[in-house]
Amino acid sequence: MATQSLVSLENINNIEIPRRILVAFPEVIEIHGFADASEQCYGAAVYCKSKNLKRETLVWLITSKSRVEPIKSLTILRLELCAAVPLAKLVKRVVAALQLETAELYLWSDSMIVLAWLRKEPMDLKTFVQNRVAKIQELYPNQLWRHVPSDQNPADLVSRGVDPDKLLQQNLWFNGPTFLSGDEDYPNRTINCREKLDESVHIELVSDLTSQAFIAALKRFMARRGKCAKLFSDNGKNFVGASNEIKKLLEIVRKPDEKLANYLAAEGIEWKFIPARSPNFGGLWEAAIKKSHNPEGPKLANMVANDEKMIAEARLSTLAEVDKLLANLVAKNDANLALPPKFRQVLIESPL
Repeated sequence: MATQSLVSLENINNIEIPRRILVAFPEVIEIHGFADASEQCYGAAVYCKSKNLKRETLVWLITSKSRVEPIKSLTILRLELCAAVPLAKLVKRVVAALQLETAELYLWSDSMIVLAWLRKEPMDLKTFVQNRVAKIQELYPNQLWRHVPSDQNPADLVSRGVDPDKLLQQNLWFNGPTFLSGDEDYPNRTINCREKLDESVHIELVSDLTSQAFIAALKRFMARRGKCAKLFSDNGKNFVGASNEIKKLLEIVRKPDEKLANYLAAEGIEWKFIPARSPNFGGLWEAAIKKSHNPEGPKLANMVANDEKMIAEARLSTLAEVDKLLANLVAKNDANLALPPKFRQVLIESPL
């Protein structure tokens, strides 16, 4: 057995790795990273794809990384998630080292469960998964992650291993999956209505920072989106240096007065805070709020005159609840209304 292994290792001398990874005068440059895991180890492989105006395409392996399974036994699903962490780190280093910041990035996994985890807020997950998802999302947004069939995942060769004498015949390893070399669309998992709605963000304006205005905003939210069992917000320590208005709003939530406390209790709402100094745990809403910070913001905030603020807010809340009642009537009266479950929840008053 030892002699056979030594003979097999000699085949490594026959492997040639070209230094050039780009076609001449590339117009399109893409970085593709693949992750996979087995019961023995997990790892990642990174490829560069380039294409020019002559439709010449080159796909070549840049680097790879592997790790043995931890001493403490883990499920395959958790190992698949573990593989996604070094992949994200590896791609980050490759992009920086090759100065390819403008390249399009694609991150691939053959685990649908891992991809589902990466689309969630970390705080909704168990600690082991939560920590790794938060780290991955900190490096790259979940929109970059795609599903690759297992038989087209080159990282499978990392996680399961391959003899050196057979490696020479593995085009999958050196050139990546065949779909990278073609002109057809890349494979991807189906993004259904539920996932799209889970990624959506609802933004409400409040006229002032009082419990009454806060409750009105919650009423408008629940009238349009349905009741929720839990609400999450940043931890107070994340607001160092923030405006007095934001700090005051936080205090309203952290130390609710009788009016707000009674309202939350009556609606069965539990308020939770993300860990201190962990804004990446609220990545989805952080990104949405950043996008909402535009020059029109102050104009919107000043549209309602001081004496009319509460009147306008009451009208908004009433209109939102009328919307809910009308939608509820339509959905319940029309038994043939073909709506996906999540859309029906949004249309009528039912828990999210």
